[in-house]
Amino acid sequence: AGVACSGEEIVVPLVAEGLAGVAGMDFVVSFDPTILAPEGTVAGPAASDFVLRSTTGESEIRIVLSAPVATDSAGGVVAEIRFRVVDPDATLIPVG
Repeated sequence: AGVACSGEEIVVPLVAEGLAGVAGMDFVVSFDPTILAPEGTVAGPAASDFVLRSTTGESEIRIVLSAPVATDSAGGVVAEIRFRVVDPDATLIPVG
């Protein structure tokens, strides 16, 4: 947990548990575009064998992770989303 101010970058981890036997995942993450601007999405350590594809809409990010074979990972951070705080009136944005 923490705070971020206007202009700062934050990284939001996407955590999934119970991944053993999983070869594909998809997530939709919503955000307020008046406060946050997405800057990128990367696969996390728990999805190192997965291919990540993401598309960004006006107020949501769709993330698809796929692997040629099922993982034996118990879980953890499967993706990290980078946002920039864009609200000029934001002095402190709670994160976490």
